[in-house]
Amino acid sequence: MVSHRQNPGFGLLCDAVAYRRLVVVTGSGVSVGLARPGSDLASLPTWHSVLEQLRSRFASRLETACGDVDLLLAAQPRSSDYLIEAATLIRERVGVRDYREAVVQLTTAPDDARSPLHDLIEDLEPLGIVTFNYDLGHENAYRARRRDRHRMRRAIYSDERTLRAVLAGDFRSRFLLKAHGCISRPRSIVLDRASYREIMARQPGYRAFAHHVLARFSALIVGFGLNDPDFEDLLQSFEANFGGGVGEHVYIWKRGQREDEEARALVLRRRYGLACVFVDSFDDVRTIISEARSHMGPRMRRTISATLRRSADVEQFRQMRRHAHIELSRLSAAGAGVAGNALMDRVLDQTWPVLVRAEAAYSLGKRIAVDTPPAIVTSALAALLQLDPPVDERLVAWTRRAAALDGVCREIDRLSAVPHSAHGPRALTYLEALIARWRATSSSEPS
Repeated sequence: MVSHRQNPGFGLLCDAVAYRRLVVVTGSGVSVGLARPGSDLASLPTWHSVLEQLRSRFASRLETACGDVDLLLAAQPRSSDYLIEAATLIRERVGVRDYREAVVQLTTAPDDARSPLHDLIEDLEPLGIVTFNYDLGHENAYRARRRDRHRMRRAIYSDERTLRAVLAGDFRSRFLLKAHGCISRPRSIVLDRASYREIMARQPGYRAFAHHVLARFSALIVGFGLNDPDFEDLLQSFEANFGGGVGEHVYIWKRGQREDEEARALVLRRRYGLACVFVDSFDDVRTIISEARSHMGPRMRRTISATLRRSADVEQFRQMRRHAHIELSRLSAAGAGVAGNALMDRVLDQTWPVLVRAEAAYSLGKRIAVDTPPAIVTSALAALLQLDPPVDERLVAWTRRAAALDGVCREIDRLSAVPHSAHGPRALTYLEALIARWRATSSSEPS
């Protein structure tokens, strides 16, 4: 499947990942297949299956409501609206306490359980996640992939102090906001649509936080059905506060849910700023999320182009390049890898003018930092060795900047000197050879 790569929504997602502007909003579809990695245990039941088990467990207490519950659970096409109504009927007949205890029992996953989508979302390194699920899949994926576990701030809808702290810290720490409560705090779980609407009305801190996130960042919305009432409530509340689309967001949407999907996609884009990326299967969802880490969006393309562009107006050229290098310095680890590969392609492509290749190599050098992948560092330095150095006063400045990378390259080599590493400690060797060549060139120039 490659058609999604031409979708503007996919480009938007790639840029959000690269420029640290991504927040992920997840629905129940993300937790399909939730199980302990490597375990033979069955995954958690779907919400429809949970309701069917609740219907059987509490059949004697449902009495006359049994027929209504059966009608709602058997309706085709299956709608979240029907499931929410069935859940409400069961809860009303058996009571909140018994209903909650049964739901928690049926939906509690094994320790460390997570789905493939949880892992793929974690690999995007989002600023935060807003989830309508109350399982621990996102927490487990975070623990499995992050060393700085203490830096993620977890909150449910009522934890206003935590939400204020995330805002005050300008999102320097990852956050996980659980809009329907958490299985680890059973009394917090939202049981029906009326309960969620009550939260939106009585928890202004949660509402303000969610709206701030959607207005400021780009959201990837995944795991929701097109008719999901929770999704509709979120959009309607957003529209009521902001009057429609603020920001740009991506909604991954499985085809075939309704006949008017193209028209609905148009409304979502115009009214809420949602760019819909259609998929034909759930496997395609994984492909899109996985590829968002390794492809360039339009903003990245503009940045790369600006680093290589020449202009007759020297001052204009310098300002353009300076801005582009600032953009490069703000990239995430995934974004830096994509930019590095693109620049390296320019350096090694001999069909490009030498000045363009030199600018590409210089831009790679500007990206060298301790967290830069060793392959990018050594390739950048090796590429500079292959190019003829400049013959004007820039050579002195280039040599000075290269010498300043000594400590960085030593640290990269130290981090690379680990067993089974694919990249040995070579950065300092390349750097020393580069500086020696440039100094020799500088001393041999006529005065």
